[in-house]
Amino acid sequence: GNDSYAVPQSFTFMVREGMPGGGVGIEMDDNVPRRLRSEGRSKDVFAMVKAAMSDQVLSQPPILVYPHSYLPATQSFVNRINSTTLTMNASLDESRSEELSDLANNIEQDFPHLQRGANYLRSLVNSERARQPFPVLNFIEAGPSASSNLHEFRLGNRVLPPKPYKLQVVYRHALAN
Repeated sequence: GNDSYAVPQSFTFMVREGMPGGGVGIEMDDNVPRRLRSEGRSKDVFAMVKAAMSDQVLSQPPILVYPHSYLPATQSFVNRINSTTLTMNASLDESRSEELSDLANNIEQDFPHLQRGANYLRSLVNSERARQPFPVLNFIEAGPSASSNLHEFRLGNRVLPPKPYKLQVVYRHALAN
């Protein structure tokens, strides 16, 4: 059997309402289990796949990667994470603390220009260092750049795969003995 497959070289994500015609009447690979279906289908997120970056058409129908019905659970998770004031308190074994201190001393002796690295190792051993709460997850709200033109493509018929190169055999005249 042939175990080699053409790997897509380009993909982007798009909500259904941002697709040409709002995604109505377009062939899609959106086999979603019944329990995940919801009325807010305009917010479903699809992956758009092209075989090559230079292609003007998709190599397969859009694939549903994030149903709108996942939105409440995702928002709950982000809100729970962003509302915490907890800090992480790590502890080191005594032997590990000694190893890190020795490593910092050796770095400082052998590589004086790496003073910053030695200071960092010493800060790991310091149990009195100030701890900060977890940072707020805000990358989701930022979303994609408004200036990017990733979504400019035409939805057309599936492109046929290229025909294989036609092999030929060239016979050379044998030299007479």
